[in-house]
Amino acid sequence: MQFLKSLFRKKEQPEATVTIEGAGSLGWDAESEYWVGTFNGTTISVAYDGLSEPKEDLALFVTQTLEQPDFLDNSISKIKSVARAQFPENRHPEIEELQAKDVVFQNPNFILIQFFGPEDHEPFWFAEIHGSEIYVGCDT
Repeated sequence: MQFLKSLFRKKEQPEATVTIEGAGSLGWDAESEYWVGTFNGTTISVAYDGLSEPKEDLALFVTQTLEQPDFLDNSISKIKSVARAQFPENRHPEIEELQAKDVVFQNPNFILIQFFGPEDHEPFWFAEIHGSEIYVGCDT
């Protein structure tokens, strides 16, 4: 029953700007329906869940994640390792060149990291981090 209530509740107008400790100020992007900002030179996005600002548990997850030393570097290293094991050797040079373009906090314990190749949007790689599980894919 709670699921149906949340599914059919009226969505609140998102705040134009929200502040999350550790992430700083994030601005609303209507096209992507995320609050978007920059953290150490990388775009970060926080998902909209129909509320005027991110849920408290998601904001706390963002804060705790970004406060981890070398979170992004360590995550990218693990992602590349998973990708090398998953894709043929002829793709390995491409995998090594991947740079994170957007780190999307979808909900607590779910982060989507989007990568693009040397020419923006081609090829498109992504990694989903669900707790300690990592899934990698690409769309060329």
